[in-house]
Amino acid sequence: MGHAIFVFGAAGAGKTTFCRNLREHGKPDRSIRLINLDPAQEDGADYDLDLCEFLTVNEVMDECDFGPNGALFYALEEMVENIDELKLHEFEEDYFLFDCPGQIELFLHSNILQKCVNHIQNHSKIAIVYLMDSTVFLNKPKLLFSTLCATISMFRFDLPVVNIISKADLLEKDFLEDILDKENIFDEEFDNSENGRLSKSISDFVMSNGMMDFYPLDWSNEDMVQNIFLVLDNVLQFYDDIETKTRDLEM
Repeated sequence: MGHAIFVFGAAGAGKTTFCRNLREHGKPDRSIRLINLDPAQEDGADYDLDLCEFLTVNEVMDECDFGPNGALFYALEEMVENIDELKLHEFEEDYFLFDCPGQIELFLHSNILQKCVNHIQNHSKIAIVYLMDSTVFLNKPKLLFSTLCATISMFRFDLPVVNIISKADLLEKDFLEDILDKENIFDEEFDNSENGRLSKSISDFVMSNGMMDFYPLDWSNEDMVQNIFLVLDNVLQFYDDIETKTRDLEM
């Protein structure tokens, strides 16, 4: 059985950089396959499998007279309906990284990615990485929204979700330590307005579901990189599976 990570996050969070760097740092212990699920991402020379080789947003826009978002959803729906043609089962012993689009609707209410995940679950253990740009932590409303999206993803996909802070080197050390210690994240008093009560409810919901654990990532910091692998290997039971295969071979 293989192992797969779907990388979620808003546009600009660094999902493609995360995927490419994780594959590079994972060598030679893991045979990592990088798969592009974003039909608008057309610079994928180093993807092992690229949806853009089959259909792109620009092609759909030209042929169907759709806007960018409509074309993206149409291309993804076509992909899901013809997912067997991607022959992902041929990589079932490998470590998949799925670089996903940044349209938040895909995580919150569309069933397109759910169908893709269900297909991959036939031959792989799966986890979700929810990538958050470090600058989100400087804007409490954006942070509240990002953590809510990550929490909803956990429930909708029924999968473990790992919250990773990209570009962690841009944050002051003391501030980053407070985040990791879950201190002063939502420290302001929510007022009694409708928005204030809603924000307080969202904050309580996120915290009550254990989604305030964050793992910082700076690619120049080897300890952070190795800790990310440790967390992902743990949720995917990566080394447990490797040891089982080794024992089976010895028998």
